[in-house]
Amino acid sequence: MRKLILSDHVNDKITEAKKNRDDEFNTQYQRYCLEVSNRMECINSCKSEIAFSWRNADIAAVFYGIYRYIWEHIKPGPIQPTRRAASEEEEKWNSGSEGERRVADYLSARLPDDWTIVLGYSNAKGEIDQLLVGPRGIFAIEIKNVNGVVHCDEDQWWRDKYDNYGKLLETNLPMADKGGRGPSRQLNEPTNLLQSHINKKLSIGRIQRAVILSHNKSMLGTLTSITVDVVATIHNFDYERMLARQSKIFEAITVDEILNEIRQHHVDFKSSPHRMSSASAHR
Repeated sequence: MRKLILSDHVNDKITEAKKNRDDEFNTQYQRYCLEVSNRMECINSCKSEIAFSWRNADIAAVFYGIYRYIWEHIKPGPIQPTRRAASEEEEKWNSGSEGERRVADYLSARLPDDWTIVLGYSNAKGEIDQLLVGPRGIFAIEIKNVNGVVHCDEDQWWRDKYDNYGKLLETNLPMADKGGRGPSRQLNEPTNLLQSHINKKLSIGRIQRAVILSHNKSMLGTLTSITVDVVATIHNFDYERMLARQSKIFEAITVDEILNEIRQHHVDFKSSPHRMSSASAHR
């Protein structure tokens, strides 16, 4: 299976956050090293003053030097800094990136080179985690790397979280982005826009949609009136059944045309002067 990477927003954010933490640690460590160096210079200066005063039989200066020397040894020294741990938001980015990698690896191991996985596509309605384009259709995939039992009723999604021993920790935890959209809306809205755009030039019909739960401990709970075609965990994801839902068969040239339209639509959005406000509203 081929890969087409249009953008890598999540990994860019992860890299930036890690760099900021590293820069912060390096600044603190340099300050710490300077404080240690200054302290050693002060101790050595005390030793030199004691020796000088002793040679000159200045007993008072000797005792004062000894006092300073002892104080420099016993007073609290600089605390060696530690690198700040990743923030909760950075951990979410890492989790999301890992989940997307697992699904991409799963598909790469099963699909031949006439299939292409598109990563990082965005439009005015949001980002589609992965687009799968090949001779048997187009499939849009939303990936959630969440621990727990996932439920949904139409476009409302929530989960129950358990610990490593199966004890229920929390219930009815909402699954939604900053705009309040559950996974199905996060997927359907940008997919509808892309589908409408491509159908103006190519007859592709409907883009199939799948929400995949990629965490090892994800489980499906009660799913009512789902508004996507497939909801599955990575363990029970039947990709062949998903592909069979698409009735259209595309020639290689059509697949290339579809990929070009996806790429161009993404580029047009990224170059739009209104894209920042649109992207912020749908994260």
